[in-house]
Amino acid sequence: IRNRIKAIHSWVRLNRGAHPPKVVVCTVPDIGAAPQISGTYNVPEKQASTRAKIAAFNQSIIGWAATENPPPTIARLDLLTDRVFDQVPFQVNGTVFTLSGNRENPPTQVFCKDGFHPSTVAQAYIANEIIGALNTAMGTAIPPFSDREILRNLLGLNPDQPYLTWISSAGFPTSGMEEDPDGDGLPNLVEYLLGTRPGEFDQPFTGRFSPGNDLSWAPDAIALRFGTLTAEESTDLVNWTTVPADRTATTMDGRVSVTPATGARKSFVRLNASPKP
Repeated sequence: IRNRIKAIHSWVRLNRGAHPPKVVVCTVPDIGAAPQISGTYNVPEKQASTRAKIAAFNQSIIGWAATENPPPTIARLDLLTDRVFDQVPFQVNGTVFTLSGNRENPPTQVFCKDGFHPSTVAQAYIANEIIGALNTAMGTAIPPFSDREILRNLLGLNPDQPYLTWISSAGFPTSGMEEDPDGDGLPNLVEYLLGTRPGEFDQPFTGRFSPGNDLSWAPDAIALRFGTLTAEESTDLVNWTTVPADRTATTMDGRVSVTPATGARKSFVRLNASPKP
């Protein structure tokens, strides 16, 4: 395969003569991620061995490309099948997808009903890799599909469905993300991402944001698929900046803590919650 790619690349360069083209070369996805293949060849040790060999093969393509003058741009199509292997369950901003299995080809499948060919969501991520490579090669700025666009515009799904399901199950089906029905100072989206209850007063924080101390909280790992929580600090409650990484710590179980700047006379901290784009 690599030799054929090299031959095609050389032929295209040669035949374009004085106007050498911009070339994009794609890596090879690991078809072992497809249910049709993984359902048959399902010995974990052999799957791992095959993944390693395909990864090495793709690195050889990348290494070859770097030796060309000028080098072709690489589109990493193998990243999609790596995601299928490693992200369990496969999800987009909290919306969970199955790999395949339904003859009706619903929008929440990663592969088509044959269990082999990529469905619309997978094709969108393939397109994004190629768009990124084209932008690099051509100096263009073609926008890739955002996750919310993939869910809403390509698949016809509501990108806010994980939040809507949660807020409905809590008994507040029409309550928006910025509302605070229990009056505890935590808007609904913050409550969702922290795993607290929108209808009961909660205190999810421990410690203090003061010199020599830290303030900590435990986000809900599943809810964080949908949105982000960013710790911001201020000295005047008007201008807010993100607490820098060197004063933010995350434990193995996901608990996050922040400390104020050394020597700060006064400082306040807040959590900024937002859905993922």
